[in-house]
Amino acid sequence: KAEKREHNAKPEVKAANKAKQREYNATRNATPEVKAKRREYDAKRNAKPQGKCEQAAHTLHQRAKGAPCATTEELLQLWHSQQGRCGITHIPLSPAEAHLDHIEPVSKGGVHTIDNLRWVLGWVNRAKGDHSDDWIREQLSKYELRELA
Repeated sequence: KAEKREHNAKPEVKAANKAKQREYNATRNATPEVKAKRREYDAKRNAKPQGKCEQAAHTLHQRAKGAPCATTEELLQLWHSQQGRCGITHIPLSPAEAHLDHIEPVSKGGVHTIDNLRWVLGWVNRAKGDHSDDWIREQLSKYELRELA
């Protein structure tokens, strides 16, 4: 085992392994049939809030590891209560671009319950990271987004 680890740690072996992995991924995903099936699946899954909520609830349950977390029904109710708009910018959302945002970030003690969640635009959620609402609003105001709350 130690010899194999040493062998795999060599830069030239690492590079060769990465090249093999890229080649495998390219051939596995490259066929038009596979791409079409993937696009069709993604389109069906993300076309309606229900599918997006099921997907998000599944992810939350995996991350919560037995702790209380939001259900699919709660996430769908949240979607409707926000009227399909971003919880930070109030820009209309499509299910495909919607992300769940933890109001109090998990890294700062936030939980996966419905009281701590809201639907936001994906790029807003990535920009916010684990910062506060005030911070992200200040950053967004620099770009003069008119739909801010």
